[in-house]
Amino acid sequence: MRKPHSWWGLGAAALMVSTFGMAQAQLQTTPRASLPQPEYVGGEILVKFKNHVSKSEGLEIHRRFSSKLLSEGERNQFQVIEVPAGVSEEDMVRFYNSLPEVEYAELNTKCHATATPNDPFYGFQWHFPQINMPTAWDTSTGSGVVVAVLDSGVAYENYAVPSYESGTVASGVTQYVQAPDLAGTTFVAGWDYVNNDSHPNDNNAHGTHVTGTIAQSTNDSYGVAGVAYDASIMPLKVLDYTGSGTASQLANALYFAADNGADVANMSLSWPSGFNPGSTVSNAINYAYNAGVVLVAAAGNEGVSTVSYPAAYSQVIAVGAVRYDQQRTSYSQYGSAIEIMAPGGDVGVDQDGDGYVDGVLQQTIPAFINIFNLADPSSFSWYFYEGTSMASPHIAGVVALMIANGITGVENIRSVLASTAVDLGASGWDNQYGYGLVDAAAAVAGGGSGPDTTPPTPDPMSFASGPAATGTSSIIMTATTASDASGVEYFFEATNGGNDSGWQSSATYEDTGLSPNTSYSYRVKARDLSANQNETGWSGTESATTDDTGGGGPTELSYDDFENGFGNWLDGGADCRRYTGGTHSHQGNDSINIQDNTSSSVCTYAPNIDATNYNTITVEFWFKMVSMENNEDFWVQWYNGSSWQTVAAFARGQGYNNNTFYSETVTISSSSYNFPSNASIRFRCDASGNRDDVYIDEVRVTAE
Repeated sequence: MRKPHSWWGLGAAALMVSTFGMAQAQLQTTPRASLPQPEYVGGEILVKFKNHVSKSEGLEIHRRFSSKLLSEGERNQFQVIEVPAGVSEEDMVRFYNSLPEVEYAELNTKCHATATPNDPFYGFQWHFPQINMPTAWDTSTGSGVVVAVLDSGVAYENYAVPSYESGTVASGVTQYVQAPDLAGTTFVAGWDYVNNDSHPNDNNAHGTHVTGTIAQSTNDSYGVAGVAYDASIMPLKVLDYTGSGTASQLANALYFAADNGADVANMSLSWPSGFNPGSTVSNAINYAYNAGVVLVAAAGNEGVSTVSYPAAYSQVIAVGAVRYDQQRTSYSQYGSAIEIMAPGGDVGVDQDGDGYVDGVLQQTIPAFINIFNLADPSSFSWYFYEGTSMASPHIAGVVALMIANGITGVENIRSVLASTAVDLGASGWDNQYGYGLVDAAAAVAGGGSGPDTTPPTPDPMSFASGPAATGTSSIIMTATTASDASGVEYFFEATNGGNDSGWQSSATYEDTGLSPNTSYSYRVKARDLSANQNETGWSGTESATTDDTGGGGPTELSYDDFENGFGNWLDGGADCRRYTGGTHSHQGNDSINIQDNTSSSVCTYAPNIDATNYNTITVEFWFKMVSMENNEDFWVQWYNGSSWQTVAAFARGQGYNNNTFYSETVTISSSSYNFPSNASIRFRCDASGNRDDVYIDEVRVTAE
């Protein structure tokens, strides 16, 4: 190993120490009782339209809100939308979420690298012998496996700093330089989602350090070693020069990794504990998981009993950190989602007595400290970091060794990691250490060759989603996903009538051919696919009742398109008349035209509704405003047996413009309004005169 540089006059034997980034300063100064709140990108939000919404319809919605489409996510899974001036991001999320065309809208929140600040004394690579790496290397070095590193980039190439990145590196630096200790490492094409280019270089230091743990060039008589040094690295830059990134950047990188051959993805980053970044990241996590990518993430560094996202997702291996004595570090988060532990370091101690503090050692650049002390991507030394960010790449590297040795399948890999881990803390899985400290050699060997006598976990089995009726003759249920190295089958037993499932590979079972309005009870167990076919215990018994014969969805009370008259609606006279000209009809030639705000500017549902039989009344319709002035509106009103009450209002300039047809659904609930036996509905215009028109077409009334 080359001699490290001297620092603060401590002599040539002193290894350099690096602080890391804004996120770590926050962790150091924020009291435990007041955890940091998630940051979000100002001036933009994330939106996903439902599948049936065309691009032109989406653009029309953006136009109505005076917002702007900035970009579309990978695979068109979401859109990044610019918020108009003077409107808050939270309000825009609410506006979009109120539309039936929108699947979800949410803030574009920021994640941060999870390495903690370092103090000025650090130790050697004690962390590899701790997890039995030398023995694992006798079997596998990761050849042929691609590991995606979703981080601040990697010092993987020599490349001139682009002009648009010049303010993100130390003054006078004009060149990104490949880390000397990554010269023998193989890289495949990645992407920079911060700067939107194909050069994901590191201008922070975090990503290069993380990558070194996974695949630092090894056996080259230089520097330090990496876990899976013959694996290929796919650099995906999702954190900027300060160590911060966004939900959209992480989601895009996950889609890229899944679509471009990554076998493993390491995410040494997190949101504040307890904060779920939302559907954009969740959907991308699910996509990568279903594509067979083994997802690994840092549990977080707040030291609290809740694992942070993305590690908290069930599809992700959540990694906590231990120090030299195999105790959970004080910063490592823990809880119900924790899965396994790996060395994360503790720079406050020298437990191995080698004269250096016990951080995780890798080569990287002088790190970003603050905006006055930017990273220098043209200079390198060996630095000690601590954090669950340092633990996570140990697991990603071990997974690469396992895959290279023929151990495949996401859940199978997780099961082998769990079954071969060195048990720490309470016996078996516990919320402090998960299944324990990873044993690289045992994991790569697949857990040994002895007979499998252990049933799948969890044992006893449990329901992830208990029995629930799906109609008058069917009930559906889902078991908790069980883990076992050999694979898993499930058996659903009907305990009071109904039909057993038999052994099946799916964790979901729908029992059909049942009787209406009848209660059925079920329990579930699982078995592995080893020669012994070890079975779990039965779950608890849970019940569901099929729908009665009146079930199966809402009852349609009426549908009117006014092509043959007023249908179920009353002729309101001069200020509410039937229009037959075609131009202002959503379909066909006819619609209803309501004008001004006189007592006759109403269109009323003709038959009385006996609402005592229902819990909700729903009115679906199309409408078009013509010559309405700003804030002039029309109402949907409900007759509660004694008076008319306004349940919805639609105003020009508040999401609606003239000369455009809009589709709306208004739901009236018995929890909010009186439901009498003589209820009714009406449309009423509240404009200022007969030149102000609302045209209403295709009105459907349903009840449940």
